[in-house]
Amino acid sequence: MAKLRSAINSMCKDCIYDASGKGTWRQQVEACTSYNCSLYPVRPVPIVVKDDCFGQINDADSPQMPKQGSDSTIQIH
Repeated sequence: MAKLRSAINSMCKDCIYDASGKGTWRQQVEACTSYNCSLYPVRPVPIVVKDDCFGQINDADSPQMPKQGSDSTIQIH
């Protein structure tokens, strides 16, 4: 399985990474918009780890959750 992950990572990096561009290769791959690419669903993206039963994400920089002190509210349905 590690060989498959390595092959996918390499293909995505070769496809989109621009060393003179903004961000690391992983950040650039995460921002990929090639939705028709067969590797899009399995491209390397950061893993979001939830640290409690309320689904709070322990990554303070995560775009899914408002930063502390913001005026944003979270609605639970």
